[in-house]
Amino acid sequence: MLLEFGSTSCASCVEMGKLLYRAKQEYPQSAIYFVEVYNDQQATRDYRIQMIPTQIYLDAKGSESERHIGAVNYELLIAKLKEQKIIF
Repeated sequence: MLLEFGSTSCASCVEMGKLLYRAKQEYPQSAIYFVEVYNDQQATRDYRIQMIPTQIYLDAKGSESERHIGAVNYELLIAKLKEQKIIF
């Protein structure tokens, strides 16, 4: 699963949101979720988010397997989603 922490008031987060939307359209069965940090402050605290955008990859057991802070381009996003077995 990918959890993308961001805000609709953050330009980089909005761009990442567009990439995530595109990925969800191409891979509809993928577990990709956008977490609005100001609307879900509990999750933001639980995952210790300090900067946005932040991508957190979770393994099948729900444990954090990787974290990336900052925006990425679409090709890198897709490569990471495949590496983490979130899309096939």
